[in-house]
Amino acid sequence: MALSQIRYEQLIRDTERKRLLARMKWFTEFYSKLSDEPPSMDEVVRSQLIEETAYLSVVSETVTHPILFRGFGEDLPNHRIGRPTCRPVADPKYMARLRQKLTNIRQEMFKGAVEEKRKMAEAKSKDKASVEMIPPEEIELYLKKGPMYPVHKKELAILYSGISHNGEGREGYLSLRNHKVPEKKYLSPMTSSHLYGWKVAERCEPAQKGHCRSAIIKASFYRRTGTMKPDSDKKRPPYPTSQTTVEIL
Repeated sequence: MALSQIRYEQLIRDTERKRLLARMKWFTEFYSKLSDEPPSMDEVVRSQLIEETAYLSVVSETVTHPILFRGFGEDLPNHRIGRPTCRPVADPKYMARLRQKLTNIRQEMFKGAVEEKRKMAEAKSKDKASVEMIPPEEIELYLKKGPMYPVHKKELAILYSGISHNGEGREGYLSLRNHKVPEKKYLSPMTSSHLYGWKVAERCEPAQKGHCRSAIIKASFYRRTGTMKPDSDKKRPPYPTSQTTVEIL
């Protein structure tokens, strides 16, 4: 148990050490892209740089530790490694340059984030201005629109005063007002097809499966096994000759 615990702790230390070395290598590659003099910083960036610098100091102490560092010194610049378990020699000037690179990188990242937020705010302000330029009458009409929204005035003018001939167009539409609904036209009671076709049309919602005709028939006349339910024992099919006992339902 003790040996497995030691191996587990060693694996955690090795994984953390590799991650820290990769991060320091990334800072080294981006050193050539940064300027020597740090730009002006505000309080937000300054606080972020203080936290990152403190973390970087922990990194330098970790990679130079004689126990935690085992054979990974070849990835670090400006370090002299003899045996795999020896203590590497850290370069203070290199660590100072690394902190300077970190300062410039954080400043560029903050500038990019601020610029992106500014562009998003400008885009939102443009959208708001375009909405405010719409006349209030059209906005009110747009808000009132729903599944059954009122017809626009221009469409009503075309409907009642538009061109029509040969019983089509405006004349054909207005002639439908003289037609009676099925309830008044026929004395016989209307069926469900009349109801759905006249009242609901294309706006009807899909029916629930529990109330459909097929579901009611299956639940009323059939068992779960698929056999029909008899109304009485007299309507049951005859028992087979091989059956010696009464079936229990």
